[in-house]
Amino acid sequence: MTFGHAGIGYHDRHTIESRPDLFVALTPASDTWATKIADKSTKVVYIPNPIDLSEYKHPKKVQLKLDRPIVMTASALSQYKNVLNVVSAIKQTPTSYLLVGDGEQSHELAKVFSTIGNSFLWIKHLEQSAMPSYFVSSDVFCFTPDAQEAFGMVYLEAMAAGLPIVASDDPIRRDIIGDQGIYVDPHDVDDIARGIGEAIQLDRIDYSKELKRYDLRSITKTLEKEFHDLIK
Repeated sequence: MTFGHAGIGYHDRHTIESRPDLFVALTPASDTWATKIADKSTKVVYIPNPIDLSEYKHPKKVQLKLDRPIVMTASALSQYKNVLNVVSAIKQTPTSYLLVGDGEQSHELAKVFSTIGNSFLWIKHLEQSAMPSYFVSSDVFCFTPDAQEAFGMVYLEAMAAGLPIVASDDPIRRDIIGDQGIYVDPHDVDDIARGIGEAIQLDRIDYSKELKRYDLRSITKTLEKEFHDLIK
């Protein structure tokens, strides 16, 4: 059993070509792609990543000491995540910025931060258990990776917190977030700024309908069934 965490591309293709008994695709787009290239001996199923919504029932808010509205991004600082584009877009908006993440572009990002007039808070490392508190303390979530991003658990976390979401305009992001997302070109800074401008005009959003298929208990049951079918 293998999972398509790398997304559509070389790494997952290599995994599929190794002919696992079961390949778990995280999105419908990945399911369609994997089914086309998988050997007949490999069963391909679509099972998305789950989220434990109980963590978002009563999270304690954090005093961020930032002016409202606050735009949040949670991401590793890899080039294809396009965080630098988001920071450049923030400069065009009347917002504060909260970034949670670290990585290979941290030095370059520090230079960009030194040029913006917006208030910001950069937290390089944060325990996963603390993430709900930071999501519910923000006003907008913005994450615009390239289409190779396999899924994006942070979108589910932002949805659980009811945040308006600015995301890349691709089939995977549209499938995860649905009609209530604000979609932009991840390489067009002006378009990202436009999306943020739209998002800060919105109130909290009820994503309960969209989140049903990511329920932890139901997905766990589905995975258990597939696993038991393998060992019969």
